[in-house]
Amino acid sequence: MNNKGLSGGVVTALVMGIAGLIISIVIAFIFISTMTTADLIGNDNVYTSTVLNESVTFVATNTAQTLDAAAYADREAGASITCNSLTYIANETTTGASLGLTNITKTGCSVINATALTDFIGNGTVYVSYTYTTTVAKTKNTVNNMSTNFSAGVDNISAKVPTVLLVGAIVLILAILALLVGVWQKMRMGGSI
Repeated sequence: MNNKGLSGGVVTALVMGIAGLIISIVIAFIFISTMTTADLIGNDNVYTSTVLNESVTFVATNTAQTLDAAAYADREAGASITCNSLTYIANETTTGASLGLTNITKTGCSVINATALTDFIGNGTVYVSYTYTTTVAKTKNTVNNMSTNFSAGVDNISAKVPTVLLVGAIVLILAILALLVGVWQKMRMGGSI
């Protein structure tokens, strides 16, 4: 019986298995990193919508109010909203009376009643018209989530590597002990090694 071949095979299989696992994980990380950082996967939908005559009520001069478009992103997971510039402002109390666009300032999806607006309507209600852009990034979000989950999975598995190595070392030690016991028994019986 070739005992050296048996013990060498266990050690070789253990070392090759660990090396193969490490190489495949490195290749997977390179692949996933390329997919997420090279912008190979774009967003699913980008579209622009128009809001006409949205009613906005100011309670005091220089107070901010949020446009309705800001809430649209909450309706669809993975969507983001960008409010574009105001296109029209009208006094609600006098239908069709256009107000200057400079009377209201806009930051993001918030509008602020400027001081000059009080000359027209005071702290009242106006109609504002604007466009907003919706970006839905489901595919890109999925890829990024998968990348995060893959990294977390590798962290979980890598925490188990010491245990696997310990089990492999125990198996190797038991194989060597069995081999030594076999050699010792042959020597006791007067056989040749």
